Amino acid sequence: MTQSEVTTLESEDSHVSADGCIRVRIGPTDLSYMGSIASGAKVMSIFADVETEIALRVFGNEGLCAGYESVEFLCPIRSGDFLEGVGRVIHVGRTSRKVELTLYRRITLTPEGRADLADPTTVVATARATIVSADRLAR
Repeated sequence: MTQSEVTTLESEDSHVSADGCIRVRIGPTDLSYMGSIASGAKVMSIFADVETEIALRVFGNEGLCAGYESVEFLCPIRSGDFLEGVGRVIHVGRTSRKVELTLYRRITLTPEGRADLADPTTVVATARATIVSADRLAR
């Protein structure tokens, strides 16, 4: 993000963060494939929640996802995984924001059912999306 884009964000509201974060636990009901792996739709749902938090912070409303530039699913998600989805604004448009999203695995379960603190850099999925203000679309 350039300095002018950061300044634009700050001028809209000096105490508003353009970042978002959500933590979730994957349970047995989240699994689809062979009863042991969560679907890509679960990842997209987590990304949507992060986008909503960012939209609430920068627009003051839930906003809407206008589209995804890219999505990458990098490793399987299993029951017992604790995930953290984070997002940040990377570009400020007149009525939109481009966001970069990353999903990390923070805790996983061993086959014996013991907690394993995952490598904090384990990236499960990434995406780039464009969000727009719901108020601006209603006009």
